[in-house]
Amino acid sequence: MAAPKALPRVHETRPPPRQAAPTAPPAATQDSQEPAKEPTSKSSGPAAQKPRATRPRPRLRPLKAAMKLTPAAVEQLRSMLDQPEPKLIKVGVRNRGCSGLAYHLEYVDKPGAFDELVEQDGVRVLIDSKALFSIIGTEMDWAEDKLNQRFVFKNPNIKEQCGCGESFMVPRSPLAQCPMAVCGKGKQDDGSAASGAKTRRKVTAPSANAAAGMRLQLSRIALSSRTDFEKRVWTALCHIPEGRVTTYGLLSKHLGSSPRAVGNALRRNPFAPEVPCHRVVATGMTLGGFKGRWPRDGEGITLDEKRSLLRREGIEFDDKGKVLSTPWTGWL
Repeated sequence: MAAPKALPRVHETRPPPRQAAPTAPPAATQDSQEPAKEPTSKSSGPAAQKPRATRPRPRLRPLKAAMKLTPAAVEQLRSMLDQPEPKLIKVGVRNRGCSGLAYHLEYVDKPGAFDELVEQDGVRVLIDSKALFSIIGTEMDWAEDKLNQRFVFKNPNIKEQCGCGESFMVPRSPLAQCPMAVCGKGKQDDGSAASGAKTRRKVTAPSANAAAGMRLQLSRIALSSRTDFEKRVWTALCHIPEGRVTTYGLLSKHLGSSPRAVGNALRRNPFAPEVPCHRVVATGMTLGGFKGRWPRDGEGITLDEKRSLLRREGIEFDDKGKVLSTPWTGWL
């Protein structure tokens, strides 16, 4: 039979006495405390590792080349780059042709600040930064037939192309850095202003020295896909010194051709005014034609441009508009 519980005393305000807990050995106390520390270390471990966790890096996809070269183009470029002095070939565009733009190749010693480098099968080709918008995505090929040998470009950016296949036009875009001077098949906002700005830009561009400038123009002519006769005519133009003029008759005599054929080649000169067709005048030392146009009564926009180019080189004229100089005959 269980003993009855003790009744509390009246007016007893003291707390009841506590029973002493049984004492445990020190080893047991330490063992009981060690498991309590393990959850703390486990819980603090992930918290300490959370700041170290970083996002996985995205996998970078390889960028597509700005221009693709066919095996035939690679072999031709490799043979052209096999020279005693290391050179690079730059592909660009120029404002010429009835559709506005035409491809242009030249040798350079080093790339420009923003030129794009295309390397394929050990061949390195530069793309002019100003022409990158017009050329990007193009396939460059080398074609040979019984008539000529030339580079062929398959350009997906072309909006309109000339029937001759030598010039093209791309859509206007604020990203385009090269002016698109359209001739014949398009419109310009201000044709006269654009033509004047274009002329001033070309005329005022100085060359480092005459010899280096001549070598550059000769390489441009050699790399072009024009006829052999046109290349001969344009090469002869590069030998006319600055500040001197020759005549259509003397130039045709030097080339063994007719003045009309020489005039047609000058009309198709895509490298003017760097390749100076403006230094060729008529036999009577009158200005003659320029850019395929002959003036009426000694006046005309193209004639004024030719006169301006000659005056900048120090050529003087009399009251009748004739050149005050003797014809240059350095080839003869």
